[in-house]
Amino acid sequence: MPRNQVPFQPSNTLEQQLWKAAKGKADARAFFSALLSSQLFFQNKDNEDLEFDEKGRLKGNSTLHIPSVGYKGERYLAVFSSPTCLQQAHGAKTPFLAIRGIDLFRMCRDVDIFLNPSLPVGKIFKQDEINNLLQDVWLTRALRNEIPPVLKLEPVDDQGEHGPLAEDLRGFFRRQPKVDRAFLAELTFPDSERRVTIVAVEAKGAWDKICQAAAKVFENPKSAVKPPVDFYRLGQQEQVDEVFETATPIYTKGKGGEKIEAAETAEAAE
Repeated sequence: MPRNQVPFQPSNTLEQQLWKAAKGKADARAFFSALLSSQLFFQNKDNEDLEFDEKGRLKGNSTLHIPSVGYKGERYLAVFSSPTCLQQAHGAKTPFLAIRGIDLFRMCRDVDIFLNPSLPVGKIFKQDEINNLLQDVWLTRALRNEIPPVLKLEPVDDQGEHGPLAEDLRGFFRRQPKVDRAFLAELTFPDSERRVTIVAVEAKGAWDKICQAAAKVFENPKSAVKPPVDFYRLGQQEQVDEVFETATPIYTKGKGGEKIEAAETAEAAE
């Protein structure tokens, strides 16, 4: 530790998990749960035209400038686990902004991120690790044990704004012989307009590759449903599966007259 550096004292759940990781005692699920749900802080630099609502939240379509740092010849976006850590690195009067971990990773999936650069406890997240996190978020491996209590999950049918998306997904799943059923749902956040579209898929093997390929369906400009989108594997968590027990699937294998020729099978199902 540098001579004048203040000893690290965890001030929130994420920093407690970072401290455990530094001592080799980290629990991966607890760490990533804290990372995704916590506020991450960054230096407010070149963000002069931002607009906020009455609750201090950024208005839609805002562009954020997050400073980067160099480390061993590579560049990383620099974020911090608390205002204290940020100001230890940049000075006590440094202005800052905050963003939730899950939102940061969704916005910055094509860059590398350095959490707490220049401090005793930190971590680098490379692009591949960020993309893996995004595939596992909220309803899959990173937070598999339970739906966070502040969230509400409800199935949606294939009408209205979800109609074009459901049709596109059906077209994709018909070419996937290992997919048995698929549902659409929405994850909503109380006291917030945030919504996450959930695609619940029941498949025999190759689930990760199937869902990675299915995610491209959301790029269809005709779809009214835009990211964020997450995938959930049916059969992994009883609490979540119960939500879909009485729901109508958007796709069921063998229905709708779909015949799958071997030559039509997408690479994702191989």
